[in-house]
Amino acid sequence: MRGDLVCVHRVVAGQTRYVIKDPLRMTYHDYGDEEFFILQSLDGQRTGDVIASEFQARYGRALDGLHFKHAIEAFVRDNLVRMFAPGQGSLLFKNKKRPLTLAVQSIVRNPVVIKFSGLDLSRAFNALAPFTKWMVSPFTLVAIAWLVLSSAMLLLFNFSEFQQRLPLATEFFAVRNVMWMMLALGCTKVLHELGHALTCIHFGAECHRVGVMLLVFTPCLYCDVSDAWMLANKWKRIAIASAGILTELALASICTFLWWYSEPGFLNSLCLNVAFICGVGTVVFNGNPLLKYDGYYMLSDFLEVSNLWTRSRASLRMNLESLFWGLPKSKLDGMGGRKGLFLLFYAVCSIAYRLVVVVGILFLIVTIMNEFKLFQLAVGFSVFVLVGSFVLPALVSIKRIARLVKQQRITVFRFGVVSLALITLATGILAIPFPFSVSATAFTEMRDSERIYVSTAGVLVDSCEEGDKIVVGQRIAKLSNLELQVEREVVLGRLRQGESRLRSLTALRSLNPDFSNRIPTERENVQGLQDRFVQVEEKLRKLDLVATRDGVFVAPRTMKKKVSNQYELAYWDGRPSEQKNQNARLEKGTLFGFVGDPCWHKGFALIQQSAVDLVKPGQSVTFQLGGAPHRKIAGEVIKVSPLENVEMSQDIRDLLASRFAYDLQMNNFEFGKMYLANIQLEKSGEPILNFESAAARIKVAPQSLGSRLLRYLNRTFVSLSD
Repeated sequence: MRGDLVCVHRVVAGQTRYVIKDPLRMTYHDYGDEEFFILQSLDGQRTGDVIASEFQARYGRALDGLHFKHAIEAFVRDNLVRMFAPGQGSLLFKNKKRPLTLAVQSIVRNPVVIKFSGLDLSRAFNALAPFTKWMVSPFTLVAIAWLVLSSAMLLLFNFSEFQQRLPLATEFFAVRNVMWMMLALGCTKVLHELGHALTCIHFGAECHRVGVMLLVFTPCLYCDVSDAWMLANKWKRIAIASAGILTELALASICTFLWWYSEPGFLNSLCLNVAFICGVGTVVFNGNPLLKYDGYYMLSDFLEVSNLWTRSRASLRMNLESLFWGLPKSKLDGMGGRKGLFLLFYAVCSIAYRLVVVVGILFLIVTIMNEFKLFQLAVGFSVFVLVGSFVLPALVSIKRIARLVKQQRITVFRFGVVSLALITLATGILAIPFPFSVSATAFTEMRDSERIYVSTAGVLVDSCEEGDKIVVGQRIAKLSNLELQVEREVVLGRLRQGESRLRSLTALRSLNPDFSNRIPTERENVQGLQDRFVQVEEKLRKLDLVATRDGVFVAPRTMKKKVSNQYELAYWDGRPSEQKNQNARLEKGTLFGFVGDPCWHKGFALIQQSAVDLVKPGQSVTFQLGGAPHRKIAGEVIKVSPLENVEMSQDIRDLLASRFAYDLQMNNFEFGKMYLANIQLEKSGEPILNFESAAARIKVAPQSLGSRLLRYLNRTFVSLSD
């Protein structure tokens, strides 16, 4: 045993444990009483027989040779003993490369979290510690609890307003805001880790290493507080582990208040991002004991179960091997009875939860990278993560089973029977149909509405406002056209002159026969001027936009600003009826708005070719309007047609060409042509914007897990082949 090792004795759940600190590598190891006795006995003087006899005298039972061998191998692997026997060079070289090997394995198994070696900032932390004692006090704990409770009550008592003030999901998880969220994540993690470090120093432990890690590709700070294991008091260790969580909860609470009482803008958006990152990060990641982060270490210390993560999986593997292969169960120290059942429960829950979290993170990464047209790269990264997280551990298990078969600890017959049973069970599970739905991008259009177009170009003088109730014959907008007014006066003047000449010729034709010959020509000229005057009057009349049905006036969707030069009248932008467009010129054919029932809409959903075979008329649909979870409306599929064969209005064509241009381009490139589903929506209890974006969920026929997997693989590899 090396003489520079630091050892701390602890009693955990009635069991004697020893924590050993290696001051050279700054690593920590946990051993039981028997293993520590063997380690102490390795002084270079005692032989194996002497150690075995002393072990039997101390513990009242013989030292198992295999146990002794495994203990020495562990000591050598952890670099806790010095070997003076010849031929140790290769073993020492292997141990030297072991940290690098473990680091590479960590990256392969979990590339979402990558740590880099850091610096020793213990002097800086020690100098800062006297000024931060107030942070580790009952008063601070009570203040944080009050902040969290107050912010929670604020949102709970104003839950309806809270839902309305939240941004749309499509806006909140847009690429631009995700970048701000990543920045918020990096900044909050700095305070999170400082909370760990300062609390660790406050309780007498050390914090030597501070470095940078990539957390979901976001640079973050990390502090190594492993020295907390040297503290015998478990509540101090729990306090160190919880310091980061409490820091994030305090930040989330403060930012919740700032977001609630601030006006929309940069500060408001930043506070919402910080509150989301800290709140969700605590619930899903840091504070959740099913992942190996702060919550896990708190639970491990509270239950006094060291290496909970490893021991739970060892317990699960042992029970599975006993169930399937008939192998005898080995006894885990102090893990019998209820604790043994807890280990099994924890192992199953943590594995399942980790799978859900990894898939969720990968889905987010694929979505963001798809926005940058990097779908193939995203799929490759996802495969790499899934292989490292789940396939490699599965291969290790298969290799272990093969070794057991080779050692004849498992009979070939039992292996075949169990394997066949497992394959049959897996096939049966994959064949079970489960409820399934197809998600699609969608939008709404007001049903049976009257479109109000500008028939004669002119300057907007006056208009009604959006939401005004309209009756038949009511004027919606008034335009003026100076050119037409001038033309009317010119035509009217010429008409009066022509009529005067015609009357004169009629009166003088009895005096001079030549005047009679000029009357037909003049009469034809007057008739032409009358027709022209009627046309100009009709154009002037059409400058008043009048409704032909009852309803509510709804403005069209926002249009981009048109550029005009200094010699032309200003063009409108946004919506024609907006106040800012007064005195702006509206060209002929401009859609001014709609008159109809804003609660009565029909829907359209864009269906990918890979899912069109599942969508049938008569299936129920749920529209989530604007990405807001509380704004839902039910409907039913009426018809599904190829997008290029659908007859649609120019409004919808413009909408598809602008708002959904990227979706159509990407889907056409990756998954084939698109289809348009006509949806008959129920009448809404509240007004809905015309052409409002929505997320449609179409309830299709139940699909088995196997068919879902094949469909996803087909979609993925078709995309990659393109």
